[in-house]
Amino acid sequence: MQKHILFICAIAALCWLCYAYGKTKAKTEIIEKQVEVIRYETKEVCKIMARPNLDDDNIVKLFRAGKL
Repeated sequence: MQKHILFICAIAALCWLCYAYGKTKAKTEIIEKQVEVIRYETKEVCKIMARPNLDDDNIVKLFRAGKL
């Protein structure tokens, strides 16, 4: 009887450890994706600011055209 209880506890502990490991990996991936987005936005801002004679009207036109 004790062997069965020990076996069930071991399986429950294994399931919990797998769940906890998967949860920590998911958080890591989300953080990496956020950093990637920030890098992409920084590159786009640099491209926009490098254009000559860029004023508010031109920025609005680019935004509406979907280029920003």
